[in-house]
Amino acid sequence: MEISNKESEEEDQVETIKYQHICPNCQHVIACHEYTFQIDEDYQAYEMECLLCGCGEATVSIMPDDPRKLIVHNGY
Repeated sequence: MEISNKESEEEDQVETIKYQHICPNCQHVIACHEYTFQIDEDYQAYEMECLLCGCGEATVSIMPDDPRKLIVHNGY
């Protein structure tokens, strides 16, 4: 599988990447892939959508110790 037509844009501090999954034999477009990345206060936020890869989102602290994980691990 190949990646083709990759585009990147940044608007209002949100980076969006788009590309297509392409069949290497016939050049058929298998799926369109899009993901976004942004900094939201003390967190990095990722979102992905693709019929081939699936959909998902994640938020990761930019701090050395994620306050949300400290609460979970300390039993609060």
